[in-house]
Amino acid sequence: MKIFNKNEWKKVKLGDVFDLQMGKTPLRENKLYWDKGEYHWISISDMNFSEKYISSTKEKITELAVKKSGIKIIPKNTVIMSFKLSIGKVKIVNKDIYSNEAIMAFIPKTNNYIDENFLYYSLKSVRWNEGINKAVKGLTLNKTLISQKEIFLPNLAIQQEIASNLDSIADFLDLRKKQLNYLKELNKSLFTKIFGDIKTNDKNWKIESLDNIYWIRSSKRVFEKDYKKDGIPFFRSKEVVELSQSKNINPDIYISIDKYEELKKISGIPLKDDLLVTAVGTIGKFGK
Repeated sequence: MKIFNKNEWKKVKLGDVFDLQMGKTPLRENKLYWDKGEYHWISISDMNFSEKYISSTKEKITELAVKKSGIKIIPKNTVIMSFKLSIGKVKIVNKDIYSNEAIMAFIPKTNNYIDENFLYYSLKSVRWNEGINKAVKGLTLNKTLISQKEIFLPNLAIQQEIASNLDSIADFLDLRKKQLNYLKELNKSLFTKIFGDIKTNDKNWKIESLDNIYWIRSSKRVFEKDYKKDGIPFFRSKEVVELSQSKNINPDIYISIDKYEELKKISGIPLKDDLLVTAVGTIGKFGK
């Protein structure tokens, strides 16, 4: 795969090369705007159900809603992004469509040659949490902040080459995810075949309480003031979840030897081959 030199590319502000267009929500109380609607209307929940492209939605609005609300159409092949509450979900619309006010459409200005697939990946790589507003109801971006964000913009041919390479990688990852899901289901079926149904215990296995088999302990909470740049690795739920997914762990939190000895005296410490299980937040994930 070709390696590109980004130093040769210009950087542009999104607001300089795109018209940033927000959607609207027609008045909910007016049934004439919603009943038997014929125009697809994107909300945040619709962004969860498609991978790269989006063309169908859970809700539709009527022609009257379009006329009365002044909502603007999002042209086919436009890149859109959620920027309120759920931030940074990026899709490409593959038909003319409408959206609510939590979705921003990036419509290229005249004479700017930008491949929508390249823009899709560029927006997904932006660190949107930098400069974010922590609103009462959640995290929120605004049009001004988005317009000031910069992206690299090579010539159109390079854009298309990069996007094509990233599409190939995305397709490969999608295939691997499907294979992994298949293996997980296969593992479940094999477990049931060997050990029977856990709920009904149809093979009449002896049942024991876990505390009769294992020494079960939970570590005391470690506060941010105790974090160190090096020392003894400290695992949170995040690391255990990653272990449950067979990922390699690169701890980013450490504690001092003194803190380690203090916790060891209070609750003991896990040893090699011990099982770790998440009990707060994400519950029931096992790591070793």
